[in-house]
Amino acid sequence: MDIANDAFSNASFGHSVIPGPASWTQPKRRMSPSAPELRSHLETMRDAWQASNWDAVIAEADKLLAISPSHANALKMRLRAAINAGLLDKVAQSAVAAAEAHPSTAFLAAKKLLSSHQVEDAAKVLIAIRHADAGNIEGFDDIAARVGSNLAKAAVELERAGDQDGYRRVLRLGNTVAPADPVLRKRIIALRNDVVDQAKQTDLEQDPAAFTAAWEQVLKVDPRHPTATKRLATAAERTGTPERALELWSRLLDIDPTDQVAAKRLARAAGQAELEYTGLVTLYQAGLAVPEIDYVNRLIQRVRRAAKLALRGGEARQAALHLALLAKVGQDDDELQLLRRKVSAILSKELSAHRREKRPAEAADIAYLLLQIDSENVPALTAVAHHLYQTHAFTDSANYYQRVLELKPDSATHWLHLARASHRAGDLATASAAVARSRELAPDNSASKNLEGLLNLKLAS
Repeated sequence: MDIANDAFSNASFGHSVIPGPASWTQPKRRMSPSAPELRSHLETMRDAWQASNWDAVIAEADKLLAISPSHANALKMRLRAAINAGLLDKVAQSAVAAAEAHPSTAFLAAKKLLSSHQVEDAAKVLIAIRHADAGNIEGFDDIAARVGSNLAKAAVELERAGDQDGYRRVLRLGNTVAPADPVLRKRIIALRNDVVDQAKQTDLEQDPAAFTAAWEQVLKVDPRHPTATKRLATAAERTGTPERALELWSRLLDIDPTDQVAAKRLARAAGQAELEYTGLVTLYQAGLAVPEIDYVNRLIQRVRRAAKLALRGGEARQAALHLALLAKVGQDDDELQLLRRKVSAILSKELSAHRREKRPAEAADIAYLLLQIDSENVPALTAVAHHLYQTHAFTDSANYYQRVLELKPDSATHWLHLARASHRAGDLATASAAVARSRELAPDNSASKNLEGLLNLKLAS
């Protein structure tokens, strides 16, 4: 996994809905695991943990993550087991995977890797933590500086050994993890100038392949080099590879969101590649999806047509994605409202079926989509809240239950669910108030009575 060269992000364009799994934009995918299936893997993993059988913990965590890749508990337990067992390869892999959900534990892994002289792996973990925007972790900058210093020494040794590929790889990695390191900075600037000078000697018209290869070398050194990005995007257009052109114009917009020329050429590449949805998402994220601009409007009309075709073809999920994007760029009329109602009805039936079959993860996938086109859909909000609770994202779960209660303030059941989620999140005040309201609405409910007693004891102590 080349984290240092990953210049793209699939950030959600919805501000009010927590994005679902990375695979949620793929309408046809295998069924998510059922609750009993997840519970079985968790119990086996915990039994292995109690027995200090680290290999078994890792094996069972791998099985669970194969069916539920973002399961927070499995990510953490696999990483801790790998650290305990001293399996450094597994520590590096697990720490990168767990960086977003458990940055502090991943940081412990980075320190372990550094002390074991696995400097490149330590750098990759630190970069993953930084990408996760984990906030301030005590000692992070010091460890990053030490890793950078070690990588600078490794780069010198690789250069002396004549390993140019290794030299460039380590310099890029070091510059990403410790951009303020003076040795790394000086060497990366010299290397970049060298490859740029070589690239300038090539000519697109005379030898497109050599031109492309030379400027790709520049991007390997500096993934955000604007001149290299622009020239490669132009080369991709000329050589008939609009998908690559779209990717590069997107990267250029990420570097400079005000670049109107890049935006226009991105829109053209998106149309040529028949990836209008991707193009419009990119323009939206850059703040350039202005319907009054001709090339933006052309993309909007194509996305609109694609939404209708998806619905006619039975692809309700795909239609929902397109309709949600159209709403984000300010498109709303009678036809779109009718399309949203039709898609919402289809997805609501799917949601009900998955909930009946006790498949909370699959239900949550549908629910995330539903909320993009119907933000007040109570069954969808409930499904997401339930799934977040099951995956131990208790604070997020409580937030969703609060949204449900704004729409159904007299639901004793949902007040109880809010109390449980808030309790597990450590928010005892909210939990106590919620369970009290649940008791008012349903005084004979034994579950709320028991939880109220537990919370009173905790608050008293």
